[in-house]
Amino acid sequence: MTDISSYLRKINSTAKKDREESLTTVLTFLEDKDVYLDTEEMRRIKSFVLIADTPETRKLHESMTTTVDKYLFELVKNLRIDEKELLEASCFYEQVSKVLEKQGLEAKTIIDLCAGNCLAGALWILNGAEMVYFVDKTDSNNSKKVRKQLDLNEYNTKYNYDNVDIFDEKIRTYFENAQKEKGIIVSIHACGSLSDRIIELSIKYHVPFAVVPCCQGREIDDVLRTSGYTVEDAQFHSRYFEDISGYSDLMRINYAIEQGYKIILRALPREITDKNRIMIGIPDLSSYSS
Repeated sequence: MTDISSYLRKINSTAKKDREESLTTVLTFLEDKDVYLDTEEMRRIKSFVLIADTPETRKLHESMTTTVDKYLFELVKNLRIDEKELLEASCFYEQVSKVLEKQGLEAKTIIDLCAGNCLAGALWILNGAEMVYFVDKTDSNNSKKVRKQLDLNEYNTKYNYDNVDIFDEKIRTYFENAQKEKGIIVSIHACGSLSDRIIELSIKYHVPFAVVPCCQGREIDDVLRTSGYTVEDAQFHSRYFEDISGYSDLMRINYAIEQGYKIILRALPREITDKNRIMIGIPDLSSYSS
């Protein structure tokens, strides 16, 4: 494991070669890290960056700061959409895309459930996805605005929108599509038991998922309550959980692992939202890719 302390000290060096070496090493070190997680390690790196003012530290700061995706910004720049929502979708897309790439999964088909403003799915369209299915129980003004902009930019053949209750049996059609087209299930702020429904059906149809749960602890589906959760599991994941809401996600994590899934956790910055846990589930890739 790389000890970056010496490289951090050199990031404010007067020697350009030392600064460039430091930048390369720290960026490589951060590739497998969650830069939005508020850990002692990340605070230490950020403190070194803040006290220095060089081209290299500015590049490092950019890599650790949430920004609105440039393609999304161009798409919605004339719409009155809260910057928080744009940052939230951009960070979610960035974090999930990096994980999927490292897991060898190419997200060509996206099923955006509880799609809300449609920003998350739009990001995949703008960054090259072949097809996105937006699904939500009700439509919204922002959702209509975003889809209109997609149409104006000739992306109308790249998506489908449908109003479906996630507990309606019709929702299974979208999981079947994901299974057939090797798609990914995504959802930002699927409230309470909606997250459970997404995880349960993703596992049933053996497809990857990435969800940001919210309204933790409400109406948690008994199907995801299991007894195999251990102290070791709690210790491993404890840095992500600060209050009782973590219990629900621990049960979800354990349930998915017991079903053969790999769970990877990432986070949205807390300055954007306190409901910031991203749960990414990856099925056994040998059978998924066959």
